[in-house]
Amino acid sequence: MMQDDYKYYLIQVSSNSQNKFVKELNQYIIKYQLEIQEIRILTVTNKKGEVQNIPGGYILIKCILGPRILQTVRELRGHFVSYGKEPAIINEQDLESMYNLQMIKEETKKFNIGDTVEIINPNDIFATFKGVISDINEEKQEATLTIKAFGKPLDTKVSLQDIQVLEDF
Repeated sequence: MMQDDYKYYLIQVSSNSQNKFVKELNQYIIKYQLEIQEIRILTVTNKKGEVQNIPGGYILIKCILGPRILQTVRELRGHFVSYGKEPAIINEQDLESMYNLQMIKEETKKFNIGDTVEIINPNDIFATFKGVISDINEEKQEATLTIKAFGKPLDTKVSLQDIQVLEDF
């Protein structure tokens, strides 16, 4: 295949499931020899300079779009951003104009039990609370934190995307 045959497309998946989707998509690429050249999770840098996944779960792929790729994305519970019925091709100009977006290949934050972290999701009931990781569930991409709330230690589960290690603690 020629390099020009590869086009960029956006896929939307459930929020906080981007890493799982990419992992499963990589397995399908190997199994079915899909013509996918590049996979990137779209992220944004917040005011604190921290890289976070874009809410809504967007993944950019560069591929030669065919029936097997369309079927694979549906099987993995994703859907292409489209104009009408056809997946929208994202051209180079569109890529460059995506304001304040950074693209990273599949990466997961590394956390350890005992790390002191802050909850950085402003929509979490315990936003800005600090806690210590007491358990990590890699499969669900969540951690159990022990925080101090209402004057007592309290365990709460938080997505790994919603916490940040505190270096100065």
